Amino acid sequence: RSYGIYSTAGSITMEGGDIELSGITSYGIYATSGTIALTDGNVSLTGNTSYGIYSTAGAITVSGANVDLSGTSSYGIYATGGSISLANGDITLEGASSYGIYSTAESITVEKGNVSLEGANSYGIYSGAGSVTMDGGNVTLSSNVSCYGIYAESTDNSTLDVRLNEVNTSVGYTSTNQKTSGTVKSSIGVFMATTNPNNIVELTNSNIYCYEVGVALSGGKLNVLGSGEIKTKKASAIVVMGGDLTFESESSYTVESFATTNAQTNNIYNITLPLLNGN
Repeated sequence: RSYGIYSTAGSITMEGGDIELSGITSYGIYATSGTIALTDGNVSLTGNTSYGIYSTAGAITVSGANVDLSGTSSYGIYATGGSISLANGDITLEGASSYGIYSTAESITVEKGNVSLEGANSYGIYSGAGSVTMDGGNVTLSSNVSCYGIYAESTDNSTLDVRLNEVNTSVGYTSTNQKTSGTVKSSIGVFMATTNPNNIVELTNSNIYCYEVGVALSGGKLNVLGSGEIKTKKASAIVVMGGDLTFESESSYTVESFATTNAQTNNIYNITLPLLNGN
């Protein structure tokens, strides 16, 4: 186990410079309290089960910086408390079973940031509590095998609030060969599961392209505003398994599914059984 920067109190500020580690279970920046501010720097880790930025409390701010990890089961940003803010920065992960941002913190804010993952069984942004707000930017997952662009879940009636404005989310989707066949591999663009009927997913002027389901809602509310596209290849563009779906009166969205199997041809599909059992 190795650490680029390790802190148990106070604050960490890094402007420019590089952190490079190659061992298994490495931490680029590790903090258990205080604040972390990373500007125009680079964090690069190559070992499996590694963390670009790890925090259990306080605030994480990343601006114009790059976080790159190539190992499996790794995390670009991992936070179990406090808040995360990413602006004009890139988070890139190559290995399978990885997370761009993993948070059970109070809030995640992304402004014109890019989150990219290449491996299977991966999550662009995962939230187990609090809010996720993304204004501009891209969440891109290359694999179509058990991958999720944005995944929010709450099993204890806590608050979840996911709002995307002018965001492009792509999961295992390419513009060519739109009609596909074969086994559905469980990829979802945006997913929320909650027992709180007031929790919300809101899409404004955003695009979602996914190999399987574009948007899946299990409880809570899904509001669609402005204009954009929700397109899928192997399943329904929108799946509602409980909760409320609303297209605002002024919205103009293209919702399409190119699925070829019988039960998957609906653009908007309502079912009663849960599609996922959580993370």
